[in-house]
Amino acid sequence: MNRCLAFLTLICVFSINTSSLATEVPIKGDRVQLSLYLPSNACLPDVEQSQRFERATSAMDKTNLDIILLLSCKNGKFISPKDDYTMLQVNKYQTLNFIELLFAINTIDRGVKSQLSTIDPKAINNQVNRNIQNKLGINPGINAAFGYLGRDDFCVYTGGRMSFDPTKNVTPGLVVSCMSAVAGRVITISRYNYMPTANLRDLMKQARAILMSIHQIN
Repeated sequence: MNRCLAFLTLICVFSINTSSLATEVPIKGDRVQLSLYLPSNACLPDVEQSQRFERATSAMDKTNLDIILLLSCKNGKFISPKDDYTMLQVNKYQTLNFIELLFAINTIDRGVKSQLSTIDPKAINNQVNRNIQNKLGINPGINAAFGYLGRDDFCVYTGGRMSFDPTKNVTPGLVVSCMSAVAGRVITISRYNYMPTANLRDLMKQARAILMSIHQIN
């Protein structure tokens, strides 16, 4: 389940120009092809926004993941793209040999609880910062405090508060991850919001809504 908690790496790239947005966003994979309905208040990053995130992408292990970034927008224009965004991490391969959602949720739930019980938050923060520093030559000063937020029929939720280098006076933000599976492919949808009005319950609902829009197309 390590990749399910990989949202601590925080940043990714998905280079599609907003001028070519479609209602559906394809999710790459091998045999099982999935698609996502693009939320009405979200846009895919254009070239400029992709370049903004591109350097940090090298700190992520994307070997077996398709990564999709959704930025908040209104009328096709980005709104605080660094403060309000969603990252999807989807296994490219079927790692679960079943498609029943309830069975998948139960399996993921047990795995998340087991892993969280053994995690040292300080050690995880140090590891993430060290990985990014090794790749990019900078220490982002990530400090995250997260935990298990429960589950429902569609998602297993984790989340909490995250901050960056305190010397830059960056406002701490909230992150919620919905972990689930569609057609045997494990999916993590992470909602980030650094706005003062952000709250965990709303982020959980938003992540769940995105998960429920993912469907198999073959």
